[in-house]
Amino acid sequence: RMWCVVFLNKPETIRKIRVKEGYDFLYNLMPSENPLLCAFDGIYDPQNLGNIVRSAASLEVDGIILPRDRSCSINETVIRIAKGGINHVNIVRVTNIPRYIEEMKKKNIFCFGMDENGTRSVWNVDLTGSVCLVFGREDGLRRLTRERCDEVIKIPTSQSFPSLNVATSVAIALYEARRQRMAHNKSHSA
Repeated sequence: RMWCVVFLNKPETIRKIRVKEGYDFLYNLMPSENPLLCAFDGIYDPQNLGNIVRSAASLEVDGIILPRDRSCSINETVIRIAKGGINHVNIVRVTNIPRYIEEMKKKNIFCFGMDENGTRSVWNVDLTGSVCLVFGREDGLRRLTRERCDEVIKIPTSQSFPSLNVATSVAIALYEARRQRMAHNKSHSA
């Protein structure tokens, strides 16, 4: 386990955030519990990351996977924007996102790349199993990450302006996953 120490505005306030090692986290996941994960192929804006953490905590994501490099740190801005969500979701740091996608696939976690040029709509895929939603930077997924994903899907948007902010895309996709999982659980418990 790693700890990320964040010094907040007040000199007497120090916050420790637990950040998990990628392979330890993956090894301890139980596929039978159908984990919902999201991975990021680079995220630099701490406000976006804070909003992502907040949405992930609210929508019961099991882990947020971030690259060790190509990503902003867990800092005061992330914690403030997350509004306490940082305490309710696992933050996982990995060296290489495409390689980690391969490891997730070995654990039977289906990896959907999220990109405006995806083939199918997020509304038309099954998100009830063990799933990782993989998001890119503002310019989309990098080539190798895209190639490692099982399928690249999209959020249907206006053809004249298809671009969404990454934090907004995450919230929409995670909400759809949560909606499907709740409907699936309700139909199986009846």
